[in-house]
Amino acid sequence: MTILRNDLQAIETYLGDKEYFFGDQPSQIDIEVFAHVAAIYYVPHHHLSKELVESEFPKILKHTQKVAKKFFSEFKFGL
Repeated sequence: MTILRNDLQAIETYLGDKEYFFGDQPSQIDIEVFAHVAAIYYVPHHHLSKELVESEFPKILKHTQKVAKKFFSEFKFGL
C-alpha cells in the first residue's frame, strides 16, 4: 500500500489545481491516469485501494470522475 500511496501522492501533487495535467484540455496522460485509477476506484466492492483514493486523494478522485463523465458518460462503471 505504501508504493501505491507514494505514486498517488506524486500524481496528486503534479495535478495540483489544474483541470487536467497540461491545463484546461485533456490529453493522453489524463486518459492513462484515468485508466489506472478507474481500475482501483470503480471496483463494485469494498477495496482498501479504493478507500485510499477516496480518503486521501480528492484531486485524483475529482479528476477521475471528470474524465469518466467527459469521455465515458454512457458506460456503467462498477457492474
